[in-house]
Amino acid sequence: MGYQLDGAATPFRAGLQVYYPNGQVMARLGELPGSGRVGLEICDENGVVKALAGELTDGDYGLAVTGPSGELTKLSDFVFGPRVDRVRNVEARTSTSWGDLATVGPDVEVKIGESGMALVLLTTAFDYNGNNSQGGGLMGVELSGANTQTPEDFYAVVSTFSGAGSWIVGDRKTAQVLLTGLNPGNTTFTAKYRKHSGTTLQFFDREIAVFPY
Repeated sequence: MGYQLDGAATPFRAGLQVYYPNGQVMARLGELPGSGRVGLEICDENGVVKALAGELTDGDYGLAVTGPSGELTKLSDFVFGPRVDRVRNVEARTSTSWGDLATVGPDVEVKIGESGMALVLLTTAFDYNGNNSQGGGLMGVELSGANTQTPEDFYAVVSTFSGAGSWIVGDRKTAQVLLTGLNPGNTTFTAKYRKHSGTTLQFFDREIAVFPY
């Protein structure tokens, strides 16, 4: 315990350090190395930080563990991070290009953590009364803010119909995708829509849920 925890050539830090028999730091309590943050660090036998409580490296306060690549994963991301939004209106998209319905969304804003990952769930119900035609629709997701990404068919909820007498009433589908390689920071996820081809299909009871990591 003391003020000179890192050797004479480094700035003073107040706190307590506990060591493994091999001389590596087991735990630190007080001022932490680097930026003067205050908290508790738990390290492995190589001195690598594995758990952190207090002021985290991104400036927030809380509990966190480090992943295999050294990224910080906060407990609060799992407890408080998930966001859900819904739109009930029955609306159609008449263009084959991605865009909004009359009621924009649903959309949510979340904070992407240092792991750079988010699990996205898109759900919608479809409605169509066939009349000797073919058609369909897609619901995708657009990212803005710390991350920008346009909707992709690969990640979309898709419903198609073909031939005479096709009926789709209340057909509810869900698509899920784990996005990786995202930038840490606040990101908005907004549902977008497009017509597949042929006759227009209607969307309703639309929902987006995002789980950041």
